[in-house]
Amino acid sequence: MFQLATGSVIDDVIKNIETQIQNVLSQGQTLIESAQQQYNVTISQLTSVAQSRLDDLLQNFQTNISNRFSDAVDAASRVPACLQAQQQNLSAFSDDASK
Repeated sequence: MFQLATGSVIDDVIKNIETQIQNVLSQGQTLIESAQQQYNVTISQLTSVAQSRLDDLLQNFQTNISNRFSDAVDAASRVPACLQAQQQNLSAFSDDASK
């Protein structure tokens, strides 16, 4: 009879330990799932911020390139007048040198 009582106590202890282990495993699984969700949210936020910043940089780059081309076109339109003025200056120097 002592063995039956002892066996019962041991069974109870084993079941109690199994229950505690299951609880720890369950809590661990919950923590892992929570960490995975937090990771996914963080990656999503970082991706969104990075995309927004890249979009802003690209827009600024496009604007700068457009402005530079516009400046170049403006400068190119003034080249003939500048060349003509330089030609007149050279002619004036040549005339002065001839006198």
